[in-house]
Amino acid sequence: MKLMEMVHGFTGSWGLAIIVLTLIVRLMLHPLTKKQMSSMQKMQKLQPRIKMLQEKYKDDKESLNREMMALYKENKVNPAAGCLPLLVQLPIFILLYRVLTNYDFSGVTFLGIQLDGSVLTTVATALGLAVEQGQIGIMTVLNGIMSNPAGLLNVGVYLPNTLLLIIIGFLTWYQQKLTSSGNPQMSMMNW
Repeated sequence: MKLMEMVHGFTGSWGLAIIVLTLIVRLMLHPLTKKQMSSMQKMQKLQPRIKMLQEKYKDDKESLNREMMALYKENKVNPAAGCLPLLVQLPIFILLYRVLTNYDFSGVTFLGIQLDGSVLTTVATALGLAVEQGQIGIMTVLNGIMSNPAGLLNVGVYLPNTLLLIIIGFLTWYQQKLTSSGNPQMSMMNW
């Protein structure tokens, strides 16, 4: 929390502070992520040979295990090496989530997005619906839109949220493209 407050003092924006804090955490975890990705790529390169072994020893599990261990040893690959970095990262992301959910963002906006409430609450308020804490649902908002479609013009978060979704979608696609560049099976999934 102190780090987030320090970043907020530097940037002057809670939204930017959250982004910078997330980037700091990602940079700190980069060596682990790189190791995990490297291990995953090595395993992907071995997949054709693993499939051949599975076909060859489909009725003999003991021989299959012995041959696969020999294959891993020969190629200096540890199948569990990709899991360890993930297990180390998980508690760190849980802590980051806790910091962000426990912090009081009352009245704080970033690019027109209320950081203290849900998008549904913001849309419902813009539509003129009565909103009680924790009592808003998607059907309430949809009914409000049906009864007052012009109320959508009052929604200040509509455009920023749409832009945010487009950016997130692009970054997800780009990350998938980067991680699957060496794997022909995965590259066919990238339209």
